[in-house]
Amino acid sequence: MRSDKVIMAAKIILVIDDSEMICNVISDTLTESGYIVTAAHTAEDGFKQIRNKSPDAIILDLDLPDIDGMQFCQLLKNDPKLRYIPVLMCTGVNTAESKIAGLKNGADDYITKPFAVKELLERLNSLFRRAELIEEHLKQQAAAQKPAAQLAASERIPPRPVKTEPRPAAGIEPKPRFDINSLRSLRLAWDVLTKPQEAFSAVAAMPLADALTPLGLLALLHSISASIDSHRLAAGVVGFAEVLAAWAAGIGLLWVLLYTRDREKPLGEVAKFCTAAVSPLALSALLGIIYALITSGRAGEFTGSPLLLVAFVPPSYKLSAFLDCFDIFQIWTAFLLTYGWAQIFRADKANRTLLIGAGGWAFLSAIGLIRHLF
Repeated sequence: MRSDKVIMAAKIILVIDDSEMICNVISDTLTESGYIVTAAHTAEDGFKQIRNKSPDAIILDLDLPDIDGMQFCQLLKNDPKLRYIPVLMCTGVNTAESKIAGLKNGADDYITKPFAVKELLERLNSLFRRAELIEEHLKQQAAAQKPAAQLAASERIPPRPVKTEPRPAAGIEPKPRFDINSLRSLRLAWDVLTKPQEAFSAVAAMPLADALTPLGLLALLHSISASIDSHRLAAGVVGFAEVLAAWAAGIGLLWVLLYTRDREKPLGEVAKFCTAAVSPLALSALLGIIYALITSGRAGEFTGSPLLLVAFVPPSYKLSAFLDCFDIFQIWTAFLLTYGWAQIFRADKANRTLLIGAGGWAFLSAIGLIRHLF
């Protein structure tokens, strides 16, 4: 195992993807596994880094802003000096035609977004094993073609030891993991709201602990909101626990329902996309705090329900609990549940995908009703 780590530490991986978020996640993942990672966001920059840094493998996105990933792969494989660099094509297009076209144009392997961390690492290891076998075979062929006397002479002379120096990290420097204390971690919730396709692809490749950022942010903001409304710190602790309990109940219920139908959906993957989907609720909690600070009112009185705003129903009325079920932030969360399910699990059954979203909205509405009525 120790020798494998040394070998892996000498490998430079070039990631070519126009999404900075995807590059960051892949960089974090590979850096933790001992690789040196550099990144490019265009094909032009990619070729510059290939010639300057001589990567051992390339992870190539299909959709680049300047030229198509297929064209990039063709240009690379037509260059006699660069054609031996293994290419792992990484794209969100999951069709047989796209995979065949990528392989025909010179890609050595193909992986679709979103991808699991283990799959990415294993495919890279497979590329390196294949390259090492080819290199060993070429050496054996060259040795077999040497004259017997030359071969014997070379065997009598001990090889001169070659001193190797570790290559410095290039491109992207190792970045901190996603956690609640890093700015990149806080950006994750915002990226889910503004760039859901990229965000869910990134979340799928993250370790579970890193993907919990939106949940931690929601629990923290809800805790602050509860403390502001009650003027008691203990209420904030209870509010924090409420969010975690509701999340655990929702994840558990969804996984049980899925497990009875599809046992290939691990609990960790279900938790990832559900956690990312709560980002609109975190935004709602933040707006509630701002509302309380500006109006000197209660953060809990803030609502995103257009019906409740139009009806002018006082918050104490039971009708307000029903109207609050149509909160746009809850509907937004239900939409992200639907979208995340389709992205991460590549759902091919529209009925089940819509059921996930409808069930998520009903679950959030039930929690809201319980809080209003009790």
